[in-house]
Amino acid sequence: MSVLNRVYRLCLSVVDLSVSARPINGVELALVSIQNSQMKPVKDHGLFCDKAFGQSLSIKKKPRVRFLIPAILIFAISCLQTFAGYTHYFTWHEKPKDAELKACVGEMNLLIEVRKSMLVSPDVEGAVPGSLKLETMHVDFNGIGDDAHEPFVFPGTDGFNFCKTAYKPYDEVVTACLLVARDHFPPSVLSISSDGSWEDWTNGATLYNSVFHRPARIPFTSDYIPDSRRGLAAFLFVLVVVIAAAWFWWKRRGQRF
Repeated sequence: MSVLNRVYRLCLSVVDLSVSARPINGVELALVSIQNSQMKPVKDHGLFCDKAFGQSLSIKKKPRVRFLIPAILIFAISCLQTFAGYTHYFTWHEKPKDAELKACVGEMNLLIEVRKSMLVSPDVEGAVPGSLKLETMHVDFNGIGDDAHEPFVFPGTDGFNFCKTAYKPYDEVVTACLLVARDHFPPSVLSISSDGSWEDWTNGATLYNSVFHRPARIPFTSDYIPDSRRGLAAFLFVLVVVIAAAWFWWKRRGQRF
């Protein structure tokens, strides 16, 4: 929560700066850096005493601009969530046919067999690392010990599925399996996406090629943008907003003082 608190304070200060200057009785005052200005707060927090003119002015900020705070926070939190864990996603748009699913799982099992020393069946009681129980219509595996994260389950549930691997070693088996899934199911049936780019799938593509001796196809749809790139775009948007607000405040402050 410390990170979110910092983000909130930053957003709040930016919004305060952006609305700190407004005309009052023909005089526009910038309500920032009080200790460095000619103004100081009096007991009534709504009043400021101008030393130069010896008068008190009542100032109220426009509350309507506060909507910028949640807007900026939403973008900032989306950036934080993007980097919370490296994840792969697949979504079923229709139920797979049994024959196609059996052929797909059969090839996935070949990949698992090659890398079984780094895998374990997480949902099998008393499962021994490196000795997986292979099914004909279902795949379920995870890394071992500290190299484990979330299990890869295929075909998973109807609709949306995901597996967060956090770049751990078994990630190459997960991505290789998803490459196999693309061979058996077109994008109209199964959508595949990832937090990473195609370059991040190099290990999985290498494993796939070594087992099947055929080049791996990029499994993403043509309009796919990695979530990491979306997060970067959101971060840059927030950065631009902050810089623009700070520049506007500084320019207005320099003109009036």
